[in-house]
Order: sequence, then structure tokens, then C-alpha cells
Amino acid sequence: MKSSNYLRQAKRRKNRSLYNGDLNISENDQIVGIEALASVLDTEEHNISNWIKEGMPVEQEGSEFSDWIFNYANVKNWLDENGVNV
Repeated sequence: MKSSNYLRQAKRRKNRSLYNGDLNISENDQIVGIEALASVLDTEEHNISNWIKEGMPVEQEGSEFSDWIFNYANVKNWLDENGVNV
């Protein structure tokens, strides 16, 4: 059985953001993948999935063989219009 300290560290590693603060994203950029968008917006992946269900704009739906693609400007506009603070 794993120790509680090991499990806490594993949880921290899992939740560590891919975004390190140095990323400069322009309004025309496309973001590939739910995990990448979650990192850029500094939120969790389940929030992205919920927002997609609520109508957040998607350039390309993901599948078993392709990644989700999001237009950053469209996503930011949708979040602002729907009062989502990220």
C-alpha cells in the first residue's frame, strides 16, 4: 500500500500545470487538446468538458484519432460572455 505522502505528491504532480507563466498567447492562436487549454486557462480538465457541453466554441471535436482544437479568442469571448472567471 502506498503511503499518504506518496499519494499527496502524486496528486500534486498530476495537477501541476503545463503552463509556466512564460507563455504568450495571441488572440489568433489555436490550442490543441483539452489538457493544454486547461493549462493555459489555469483550470481543471473537467471544467473544460463541462463548458463544452454548455456550448463553448470548438474548432474541431476530438475523437479517438484526433485532438480537440480550440480558437483562443473564441474561447475567451465565450467565457467572458458567460461570466466565467478564469
